[in-house]
Parts: sequence; C-alpha cells; structure tokens
Amino acid sequence: MVLNSNGVVLVEFFAPWCGHCKALTPTWEKAATVLKGVATVAALDADAHQSLAQEYGIKGFPTIKVFAPGKPPVDYQGARDVKPIAEFALKQRVKLVLYKIDYFSCYLPKRTTGGSNGKSEPSASVELNSSNFDELVLKSKELWIVEFFAPWCGHCKKLAPEWKKAAGNLKGKVKLGHVDCDAEKVNIGLE
Repeated sequence: MVLNSNGVVLVEFFAPWCGHCKALTPTWEKAATVLKGVATVAALDADAHQSLAQEYGIKGFPTIKVFAPGKPPVDYQGARDVKPIAEFALKQRVKLVLYKIDYFSCYLPKRTTGGSNGKSEPSASVELNSSNFDELVLKSKELWIVEFFAPWCGHCKKLAPEWKKAAGNLKGKVKLGHVDCDAEKVNIGLE
C-alpha cells in the first residue's frame, strides 16, 4: 500500500511489547484524525513483519518514517506530539505538491500576456476559509491543490506569483485554492 500510494504516508514501526510504542498510540491515532485527507497515517507491527522492518533499517521502537512517491523514506526525529507530527507531514505534503507542479509544468500550456486594458483579472485561485473549505474542497469530487499561507511569510510571498501562474495554467483541469492561515486561526485540534 505504501509504495503504491500517490500521497504522503507516515508509518510508525512498533513492537507490541514496547512501552514507548504503547504511550505513542493515542497521539498517533489523533494525528491520523487530524491528517485525514492530507496524509495517510499507518502503523506496522515490526515483530510480525520483521522483513519489512529490516528492509527499512528499523533498529528501535517506535520509529516513524515518512514515505512519498519517488523519494526515499524520511525519518521523523521530532517530538512525539500531534502538532509537530502534523506539521512535519504537512511540510512533506507541500514538498510533494511543489515537486509535482514543477514536474508537470512542462506539460502545461504557457499563458501569453496581452496588453493591459486597465482591468485586473480575477484570480483563478479560490479564497478558502472555515466557512467554505469543507463544502468546496473536502466534499468535492474534483482535484484540489490548496496553498496554506501567511501574509508575513517570505516564502509565501515568493510563491505568490508562481501560484497565480499555476492557477491560470491549471484552470479547468485542477482547482486551486488558498487559505490565509492568519485570518483562519481555527482550532483544529493541534493544541
């Protein structure tokens, strides 16, 4: 399942007898709930699947690895809390999306810029918020790519013109949306 996934997969390699693994279980289950639709969260009994544990170099428990298509697995070394685990997964997801955008950009039609008529063109990226996110994105049968940004973030500012270009180039193929994380400080169970 993991190697055939087209998204980010977090796997906890555990042993049933391991006290640290047992202590991580409620956190891991909450992380799975928080990351639903963003990343797959799984657990693998390394005692029952010793060949897989050996293949991935598992030496201690619990060990968390993040798998993404076309990339070697990445070890998670952060705190064993929901928020840092979710943040790490989101960073891996963003890297995957940016990789896919970069990879597929050579297949996208190039937009030509004509003369300006004084009117500003509406953005092809949909403004998303806590009021419309579930209805537009989560309940949609269409593919969405969503940028979560902060207006003060230098990396986000640098991405803005590229995001606008991608939204225009992908219009009619993929829906793009953006969430202002400063404006949408909604408790999603990460605190």
